[in-house]
Amino acid sequence: MPKIKDNSYTIKDMPEFRDRDKVLKMPQSAMLSEAVKAMVNANYGSIIVTDGDSDKISGIVTERDLMTKVLFNNMDYANLKLEDVMTARVQTANMNDSVGDCLRRMSNGRFRHMPITDDDGLLVGMMSQGDFVAYTWPEVWKRIKEEANVVIHNQYQPLLILGGVLVYTLLLLLFL
Repeated sequence: MPKIKDNSYTIKDMPEFRDRDKVLKMPQSAMLSEAVKAMVNANYGSIIVTDGDSDKISGIVTERDLMTKVLFNNMDYANLKLEDVMTARVQTANMNDSVGDCLRRMSNGRFRHMPITDDDGLLVGMMSQGDFVAYTWPEVWKRIKEEANVVIHNQYQPLLILGGVLVYTLLLLLFL
């Protein structure tokens, strides 16, 4: 399993990126109700909003956008377009970016969906926080086991030394 710490593993190295289905996307002029239906059918938590002519990212609509913008404000989603509720300032990552850097950006920015672009800035994929967790989870367990082993070893080492001294003393007392 790759070491996340060294920043040499990139998004394109992740099986979660390579094996992913097509990205869910629609033009900004599409109706929100159509996008919600597509999100539900695909079991996706977000949809990329494009400028309509290309794969250039104009925004993103997430479950959070639906809750905070549409539901909270009692908006009639049947009459809204994606451009009415999308988050326009989308945090993206290049497929050559390191996994560790992307995780940090998502955590610090408090968002769960990150569109992935190629070197020309065109959409090539989508990663969610869950994808990164799935990728890093074995490494996390390995680190926990290593830390636990060090802690247990260091805590019991003085007890083992003391126990050895006690056994040696008892043997001396018994055989002298």
